Amino acid sequence: MPIPTKSAINLALLELTADGEAHSTKEATAALAERLGLTDSERHELLPSGEPRFRTSVSWSRYGLIQAGLLRAPRRGAFEITPRGRQILAERPTDLPDSALKRIAAGSLPPAGEDGESPSPRDADDQSPVERMASADALLRAELASELLDAVKQAPPEFFERLVVDLLQRMGYGWVEEAGRVIGKTGDGGIDGEIEEDPLGLDVVYLQAKRWSGPVPRPELQKFHGALAGRKARKGVFITTSSFTQAAREFAESVDFRIVLMDGEQLVRTMIAHDVGVATRHTWVLKELDKDYFPHD
Repeated sequence: MPIPTKSAINLALLELTADGEAHSTKEATAALAERLGLTDSERHELLPSGEPRFRTSVSWSRYGLIQAGLLRAPRRGAFEITPRGRQILAERPTDLPDSALKRIAAGSLPPAGEDGESPSPRDADDQSPVERMASADALLRAELASELLDAVKQAPPEFFERLVVDLLQRMGYGWVEEAGRVIGKTGDGGIDGEIEEDPLGLDVVYLQAKRWSGPVPRPELQKFHGALAGRKARKGVFITTSSFTQAAREFAESVDFRIVLMDGEQLVRTMIAHDVGVATRHTWVLKELDKDYFPHD
């Protein structure tokens, strides 16, 4: 059978969330493929860009349902049904085309950027091909960032410590590869890694890698500051998969030497920008007419 229509995927995705649980796109894609009876070849069918066709359709459906107010994102990388979504399901619709989502959104569209989502794009019919490509790129990057952050959170703590050293080196810190090392261990004083910026080790960047369930509070920054002071350091980077409280940020700005904070969102953006933990699957080259090549008045 062919890949289900967008209308069918919209409805199936909304029905899937009727259990009241928070779902990820990866998990929902597998569940919908089973529910809709996709064959193995259909599940793995690729777009010309190299992206899985069905997963991309599910991602767009998720985006449309959130913009219509039928789903919401309780946390990064997850989505769940809203009371309005339950109202729609109670009407027992037989399909849910994008045109219906647009009509629903016209009366209940949440403010731009709410629940961590991007502002709603213009209708596809009103967009140029380049704008549609840009919208698709933004969606795919958002999905990648969500997957990447989940992967970092699920990895062992020692892997995260190695990751932050790798990331800083990929960003250009450290005079040779051997200049970066993981040193996190019992009695490390809150220091998980260090990078020597010159051959003599006169300037060193110290790292703290903290996987945290909620915002990192001020006391954690104070501990890191104490560990840095104990080493007479001048530069420190505190990286977390979570975020920082306002008090923690204010403390980092008030100390007598430089402490840079990197939260989970900035972490995955930086990883993508420097190709850490990601691989390029396909590259599109957009060409346009070279008007200077042709004769003109």
